[in-house]
Amino acid sequence: MTPRHTVKTFQVGDAIQHLAPGSEESSILPDLREVLPLIKEMPVYEDDVFIIASAKTGTHWTWEIVNMLMKGTTDYEKMSKARRQLEFHYPDEFKDMPRPRVFNTHLLLHHIPKQAIEKKCKVIVVQRNPKDTVVSLFYHMKASGAFDAETTFSEFLSAWMKLETVTNHNWFYYTKKLQEMLYDQTNLPIHNVYYEDMKSNPVGEVKKIVEYLGINRADDFIHQVVDKCCFDNLKKADDTKVSALEGIPKQAFSFMYRKGEVGDWKNHFTVADNEEFDRIYNEKMNGIKFTYKYTL
Repeated sequence: MTPRHTVKTFQVGDAIQHLAPGSEESSILPDLREVLPLIKEMPVYEDDVFIIASAKTGTHWTWEIVNMLMKGTTDYEKMSKARRQLEFHYPDEFKDMPRPRVFNTHLLLHHIPKQAIEKKCKVIVVQRNPKDTVVSLFYHMKASGAFDAETTFSEFLSAWMKLETVTNHNWFYYTKKLQEMLYDQTNLPIHNVYYEDMKSNPVGEVKKIVEYLGINRADDFIHQVVDKCCFDNLKKADDTKVSALEGIPKQAFSFMYRKGEVGDWKNHFTVADNEEFDRIYNEKMNGIKFTYKYTL
């Protein structure tokens, strides 16, 4: 796989940050070395909600649903998901954010504010089957210019599967850490959401989220939320939001929504790709307790 740009990278523990192409020392995002310790000390409220998910697994979708449920309205958030993403901002930027606050992150539990654990804030984990995840990530990174346009999906998949870095950008490492969070973090009940279950039974899954959040929402309201947050409606609503990040034009993030389908991986994996994926998955994920659905 040929990168289109040489990109400088910072790693802090198991969190990683890539600087914007063409920038050697600065980024539009806060320096991860500075912001991670600040996030840990960030004050939180007991009604704050944190959504933790690997990239391209349904974070936008879940974040919008949870906002509607918490606020009791089917109005779309005016701000984009990126405006509420922990690692994209210094904590002071959230100080005047109206409550209830719903945050999202591609970091892991040990990076979110300490007070979130102490105050037993609600934490929702979102997962998606890895085959569809890597397909979505391929198109996302291709559209953002992260690698040469001639790179094939098979080349990208091979590099993705062989990634050995111990960081949140390594799906295998990230998912094993999610398992530790869900099964070994006994002091903080965490709710796990599967993308595929949300697609096949959205009303039922949203009702589970409502129960987990400890709020009361009528059935007709839940049905309205599900309708407002279907893929096509969310894609249209995204055009009405404030630009994802300060100083970045909205069109720079126009590739965030593509298909949102379950099973699209079948249109991209060759037989050889699939066999190699299954071999590496079984090798790396031995003992994993999660069960993924690859078709509906």
